[in-house]
Amino acid sequence: MIDLYLKVFRFFKLQIQLSLFFVFCLLSTSVHATLIKGTLLNMDKQPVPFAVIMVEGTEIVTASNEKGKYELDLPEGSYTLTVSAMGYASVSKTLTVADELLIVDFDLDIQVFSIDSVVITAGEDLGVRIMRQVIAKRKEHAQKMKSLESDVYLKGALRIVKMPKMIMGQKLEDSSFKEIGLDSVGRGIIYLLEQNTHYYYQAPDKEFNYIQSVRTSGDPQGLGFAQMPAIINIYENNISVLEGLNNRGFISPAASNALYYYNFKFEGSYEENGKYISKIKVTPKRKYEPLFSGFVYVVEEEWLFKAIDLELTKESAIEILDTLKLMQTYNPYKETDMWVIQNQTLVPYINLFGVGIGGGFITNYKNQIVNQEIAPSIFKQKFLSVYDSTALDKSMAYWDSTRVIPLTSEEQKDFVLKDSLMQVAKAKDSIEGGKIRWNINVIGLLTTGAQVGNRTWNVGLNPLLDMVYFNSVEGLNITLKPKYFFQINQNNNLSLALHTRYGFHSDTWYNKVKFSWLQKSKRNSARNQELSIEGGRYIYDITGLQPLSEIYNTYTTLVGKNLLKFYEAKFINIKESYAFGNGWDLGLNLKYEDRKPLHNHTTYTFDNNAYTYRLTPNNPAELPRFEPHQALVAQVVVSYQPGWQYVKLPKKIEAIKSDKPVFTLRYSKGFKTILGSDVDFDKWQFDVRQSIGLKLAGLIKYHFEMGGFLNTNAVGNPDFEHYIGNQKYFASEYLNAFQLAPYYALSNTDPFYARLHLEWKMSGLLSNKIPVLKQLNWHLLAGTNALYRPREPYYIEAFVGIDNIGFKMFRFGRVDFVTAFAPYLSKPIYGFKVGIDMGKFGNISIQ
Repeated sequence: MIDLYLKVFRFFKLQIQLSLFFVFCLLSTSVHATLIKGTLLNMDKQPVPFAVIMVEGTEIVTASNEKGKYELDLPEGSYTLTVSAMGYASVSKTLTVADELLIVDFDLDIQVFSIDSVVITAGEDLGVRIMRQVIAKRKEHAQKMKSLESDVYLKGALRIVKMPKMIMGQKLEDSSFKEIGLDSVGRGIIYLLEQNTHYYYQAPDKEFNYIQSVRTSGDPQGLGFAQMPAIINIYENNISVLEGLNNRGFISPAASNALYYYNFKFEGSYEENGKYISKIKVTPKRKYEPLFSGFVYVVEEEWLFKAIDLELTKESAIEILDTLKLMQTYNPYKETDMWVIQNQTLVPYINLFGVGIGGGFITNYKNQIVNQEIAPSIFKQKFLSVYDSTALDKSMAYWDSTRVIPLTSEEQKDFVLKDSLMQVAKAKDSIEGGKIRWNINVIGLLTTGAQVGNRTWNVGLNPLLDMVYFNSVEGLNITLKPKYFFQINQNNNLSLALHTRYGFHSDTWYNKVKFSWLQKSKRNSARNQELSIEGGRYIYDITGLQPLSEIYNTYTTLVGKNLLKFYEAKFINIKESYAFGNGWDLGLNLKYEDRKPLHNHTTYTFDNNAYTYRLTPNNPAELPRFEPHQALVAQVVVSYQPGWQYVKLPKKIEAIKSDKPVFTLRYSKGFKTILGSDVDFDKWQFDVRQSIGLKLAGLIKYHFEMGGFLNTNAVGNPDFEHYIGNQKYFASEYLNAFQLAPYYALSNTDPFYARLHLEWKMSGLLSNKIPVLKQLNWHLLAGTNALYRPREPYYIEAFVGIDNIGFKMFRFGRVDFVTAFAPYLSKPIYGFKVGIDMGKFGNISIQ
């Protein structure tokens, strides 16, 4: 099948080459293509951006840029150009193309809407009656397109449009602006690209992108969009505009229940090409619902959209951005009753710390083939996108001949300037890349540590705040963690880490060293293997899960609660892991430990007289007495997530993880007598994790695990089945911890257990009806953490909470109210937990 796939594209490339040769021959026999360009201005002589310019009787279409300028290449002959722009009357001009440059400007008048004949009956606005017709045909329009093949040109830019003089008390220097291509006040383009893609779609959800060319300002290796900004189907009930804006999606003005959410007001109509177009104003009935505002233009009798001009704001419950405009234009497709998209424009804006960032991403579709059979081989591979091998190497002549939307003068200058800055930076790096750099300062020494190194190697030391701790076993202790990193080449890294630790009250040194080698695949970015060997004599928490940090344990011990319990191990640990880059992962681990119990060497607290009695023995009361023993334990871990797909870049393959469940199977074996090992057990675990989008109902996240011991002849305390408990004020790892359980209370050697961690993130559902919460865009959530064991039938936590606390893109705060139930509890226990929930970025446990 791969051979067939390659043959298709080789044939495609051959056709292009033959076509170019044919065009060259035609040019050499005096058939010329002439450049037509011009500017679109309104009555106030202001540019009209994102307008559609069509060549009547052909499939040639382009669009104006942000400055209202357009360009076309046409062979000799007579043509009629028609300009359409939302809010303006269409204008046509007939011209004769010879062999000289033509300047054809257009003056656009505001569209005059007629409302003289409108009769309002039964108190219902005509806009509502028109939208009832659109809604009635919504499903038909949503399903009408069975397949689409199209050439797509994308031009996107982000600009700093507002820059304060100071950010967080720090004055901004003009020189730093110039280094990144901004003007003297910090404004200018920060991201610019153009891209040509051949796009395939087949209902309901098959897509494929063949990226022909990409050009990114200042980044010759910039890959643009591996998947083009999706065509937003305005006829779907629930629309996902951009990932991360809102887990719930947004309700379309054409949704089946749109009349429940929107007010529609008729603004007038006009005639164009024998069809009446009605302008309808769209406003949400309630604030802080996932709703659009703006205008839609409806073709009467056909009851579909000719164009949409909609906006999302903070009152639409969007996140990250302040506003996002969505504009689309449609035109009739040949001699059919279908209207297909011509342009789609997304205009984001965000103000962050006083810095205003705006821009526009306009996607132009041409040479569309609708509802024609697409070769099955296009979709049979697992590639979502394939880059042409020369996609990043196109010449300026190529771009000048294929560009659909002309660059503005600012964009032209940005490409030249950023490419020049890139060459300067590259030359500077080649000269200074081997120089040794010292990264040592007062703040760094406290928080991030000290580092020295160059492009290929680095030596670092842990910060002062991660050096000094206190516990009841060692008392005051100091740990140094020097580390060394060396990059052999782009795909091979070596690292060496040493931990040396001294306890003043125990008068004991502990040392361990870890060597790691990471090898990455040259062809698949998700494929790698890592080997690590670690050994020495060190001190560990009995669970091996590090349920709270040493800094937090220092605090609790000094106020009278020594929560962590430790043991000593002389050990060697060998790990080998493989990520196959296709959803499969494999881990192998062989560990030998000579384990010894430890006891408290100090009873010191801040108030020694009042709190000494609260320090407990180092052996947890919930576990058997820790006896000295040796343990040889092997573990195999296999993980799989189905549904992975890939992007084939010019030089390697990039994996795209799916939203399917991740299945993981673990098997651990304790070996008796080998190397003097005293343990003898067999343990298995199987778990499943997934996030499930429920659209308007929010998001469900779950982690289900079951397992148990098949053999418990001899099980050391560290080999028990342990879980992450929580005895601090801050939340432990979401979806993996019990927020009110003592750290060792649930540990067991049972033949079977099952646990479930479940969260329902409502993402604005219900909270958008509650004052204050809806203005702050804080969200409600609910869930449970539950454990079943035959010997102790259940331990259950139920919680409700508020997440999405923060601002802009920094909405990671979360507060939960948790209650726990268990047979051994005389009554339910309660508690509040404050945490950081990074959502799709992962979790941070405040310990």
